[in-house]
Amino acid sequence: MRAPVRSLVAAVAASLIVGAVAAPHAQAGGPVGELQTSSVVVNSGNAVAVDSSGTVSVPASMFVSDWDGLASAGGTLYQGVSTTDNDRSVQLTGCEWPSSAARVSATCSMKGTLDGLKHSQAGTWNMSADAYGGLFLQHRHIDTAATFGVLRASKLVAGVGARPVKGQPVTLSGHLTRADWETHVDEDYAGKQVLVQFCASTCSAGATLTTDGNGRFRTTVSSAVVGLWRVSSAATADTAAPIPAWTAAVIW
Repeated sequence: MRAPVRSLVAAVAASLIVGAVAAPHAQAGGPVGELQTSSVVVNSGNAVAVDSSGTVSVPASMFVSDWDGLASAGGTLYQGVSTTDNDRSVQLTGCEWPSSAARVSATCSMKGTLDGLKHSQAGTWNMSADAYGGLFLQHRHIDTAATFGVLRASKLVAGVGARPVKGQPVTLSGHLTRADWETHVDEDYAGKQVLVQFCASTCSAGATLTTDGNGRFRTTVSSAVVGLWRVSSAATADTAAPIPAWTAAVIW
């Protein structure tokens, strides 16, 4: 009768050992021990402006630390409520370490590629962050570690019809376009306000114009002092601000 008792004791002991080794995995998804993530940044803190190709590589970084060593880290870019409830998600790559023993803290640099974007996907996106401690027995997950914008890029050109002369009126005109991710061309940006300012030592409050159906604008300007005209347009919820356009200087 002793053999069955010994077998039972051995089986119970084995199950306890397995349970002790597996226990840390049950805590995956939350902070364990000293494993920490911080300073999560997407695209250096700026909105991601995507041209008419509808494709862009997005950089991201975060600081990770664990007294017991680091195994790996990563994250996901997504648009929606969470990493498990979203309209679109892209896995970040480029941040894994072959050994956790000698590395207890590091800045993890990653990137992910957004492609085939649709206009409905312009707006607010999120990044989740994941870090694994030594031997992958510890896991920290932050579902919304950073928020950033994915916006349609826009372009602005402007110029004057004649060489500006101090005190003389001149026609200033320009064209505003924005990226069409679905046709892969730059489309006319109609009905969008642009701000025209004159800048000498400082810039004036300026005048606001609205682009026509072809994305074009025109006005008559003049100045009594030497300077430049600056034309700009603000960002919207789905379109990035273009680089401001500057005209030729007023001459004597």
